[in-house]
Amino acid sequence: MKKIILTLLFSVCVLLSAAQTDKNSAYDSLLILDNFDDANLTAAPEWWVFDGLKTAFNPAEKPEQGKYYLQLSGETDNYYIGGLGFYFGRAAVRYDALVLDVKGSGAGLLKIQLFDDDNNTYQLEQDQEFQPLYDDQYEYELAIDWTGWRTIEIPLSRFVDVNPGTGDDIWNPAASGGSGGLLHAQLIIMLEEAAGSVNIGLDNLSLARNKVN
Repeated sequence: MKKIILTLLFSVCVLLSAAQTDKNSAYDSLLILDNFDDANLTAAPEWWVFDGLKTAFNPAEKPEQGKYYLQLSGETDNYYIGGLGFYFGRAAVRYDALVLDVKGSGAGLLKIQLFDDDNNTYQLEQDQEFQPLYDDQYEYELAIDWTGWRTIEIPLSRFVDVNPGTGDDIWNPAASGGSGGLLHAQLIIMLEEAAGSVNIGLDNLSLARNKVN
């Protein structure tokens, strides 16, 4: 009986390990920006949350998700709810995609913003409207019109420069020549309808490099 129990425990461990490394095996390189398993938005990395967005940590629903995922919720009567972001300040030139697990509830719009350092200050200088003064701002919009979890892979080539004329208008996230590389990442939560509420889950936010076949 003891041998059977040990065998079962070993099998469970192997299955969990396989589930956790499956995503890694899909890419040549994977850099986890945050998997939220520490249930902490104040460190590693330190996030800022703004406007009407509410955040909470929920227990993971699948073994491969780790311990927790981040719940994002809020209400609006004018499309916009709020957002959150963090300072990266590292080279990201070796990666070609952003990968994240998203739990939808049928409504929501996720605007992902990436800022690279074009004036070699390791800072994102902004005007009174929080628009970059010297650096590029790239965006991608993801309509979350499904229910349940999905793993989303977004090629970095799909991000659009939304502030032409500011910065050098070139995606250059290499931390070299005094540049901070990829400085900031922000997630803006909205609705496609003017009024309503949103409730989505976020997990395993990562940069990835796809394997060359």
